[in-house]
Amino acid sequence: MQPRYRAFQVTGIFRSGFYQYDSSYGFVSLVDAQRLFSEPDLISAINFKIDDMYNAAEVGREIEDAAGPGFQYHQLDGAEPRVVPRAAAGTGV
Repeated sequence: MQPRYRAFQVTGIFRSGFYQYDSSYGFVSLVDAQRLFSEPDLISAINFKIDDMYNAAEVGREIEDAAGPGFQYHQLDGAEPRVVPRAAAGTGV
């Protein structure tokens, strides 16, 4: 696999307070990320943070239902359900 490069204009700095994130993450629009990775029909993950960690499983199932076929809910911890695709491109997302 060859690395892909593209120039982006920095429009802001976000600090989460977690060194692991702050030292390695960058945020771009979905369209730009899909172009960069040549995956126009792919979303690799959607993360949600909810107010009530005891409601995470229910919220996760609702997100999975709303996302439709090809998506699956994974709970990372009590407060962060995560929806990830079962199938790659062609899911209609």
